[in-house]
Amino acid sequence: MALRTRSISTLLLLTALVSSALALSHVRVRIHRAASPTASNATTSAPVSINSSSSSSGSLFGFVEKVADPAQFRIAACAPQSWNVTRANVSAVWLDFGAIDAPGDQIVVSALDGSHPQVFDVALAGISTAPIVGNGVMIAFRPSTITNRSSTSGSAGCAATGRMPSFRLEGIGSALSRPVRKESVCSAQEKLLNTKCLATALGARANAVLRLATAKEDGKTYFCTGWLWGRRGHVVTNFHCLSRQAHADQTKFQFKVEMPSCRDKPCAPLQCAVGETLDGRGAVELVKADAALDIAVLRITKDADRVVRQYGYLQLRDGDAEEREPFLLVQHPNGGPKVLPGILKASTASIPVLSHVYRAGAGGAVTALGYMADTEGGSSGSPLIAYADKLVIGVHHQGGCPNRAVASGLLVNFLRALASDNDGIVKA
Repeated sequence: MALRTRSISTLLLLTALVSSALALSHVRVRIHRAASPTASNATTSAPVSINSSSSSSGSLFGFVEKVADPAQFRIAACAPQSWNVTRANVSAVWLDFGAIDAPGDQIVVSALDGSHPQVFDVALAGISTAPIVGNGVMIAFRPSTITNRSSTSGSAGCAATGRMPSFRLEGIGSALSRPVRKESVCSAQEKLLNTKCLATALGARANAVLRLATAKEDGKTYFCTGWLWGRRGHVVTNFHCLSRQAHADQTKFQFKVEMPSCRDKPCAPLQCAVGETLDGRGAVELVKADAALDIAVLRITKDADRVVRQYGYLQLRDGDAEEREPFLLVQHPNGGPKVLPGILKASTASIPVLSHVYRAGAGGAVTALGYMADTEGGSSGSPLIAYADKLVIGVHHQGGCPNRAVASGLLVNFLRALASDNDGIVKA
């Protein structure tokens, strides 16, 4: 199976995320077609220079800076006003609000030219906007023109009540402008092992890894990898694979897409035997997806107990991985049969090891893992299974040699909040 390097820039990635992330947001957001400011919504406010503290937290697409002086973003009067937030050498920007309190009026976050607006018109807390492609965003306050206390929306704005709306900006997220590859071939020659050649115990864990085949709007089928997490029928993959229920509805969740025996040659993606297919519509629901973590969690709703009994499940490690730790990366590269990278022959096994362990600052928690094991399109969402304890230590999502995975420690709280009773997390 010939492997080819494919790359995609953060710019193109986040362009796609603008629509998908908004569909998943828990806030009330209305999406509009691109438009330039009009006479009714244009303002003359000068750009504001953002003073950020030195504290920042890593994101899988960039960084989020804490705003040192949120008071500089203060609605001064019941009149249109705006603030521009810009960053140099970035491909996209998003905002983290601690609170928005503007019932009856509107807080609008958009591109600097007013396009791609995200409208907030109710009281909210803990909001992150979807990424907006470009080097900055505009925050605009649009007061309602209704001057009496009765309105069709049920809430009167500041013009009617005299109550000054407010918002609290806490963080500014920036996506780096350098290319980010989704998959990369890092070895000089093909190093893949048929999972049928694995020892019984390891092979049983590989059974919990499945192929995702999604029919998208452009008429093409896109492949990713997912895996059964815990005993309740949850499936984990990447956000950039499945970010909406509509995507899940168009996905075939396919188990045991693999060669019949250890000696068989790889099959073509659409010619591989499939052990079982679950059609997403009516059988799988999207539980939650997170763009910053690049993680999506789904749940099998039809015959889940039987599926888990038949294919088993994987567990996430609640604990940090270590540099040079051996692991197995079970994947469906190019939508083909299930394989492992980094092993040339079963008789002369060479288990890949972690080449990098990335931390959030000196001595901080592990947030990402780096490795030279080969991946390809279709590998996204694959679990990194520690060779020693057989626990998942990361989820593959990005290429670049070293390829990268989201570290399990970054996912523990997110996943535990979704299903604390599914035997899916083990303390290391």
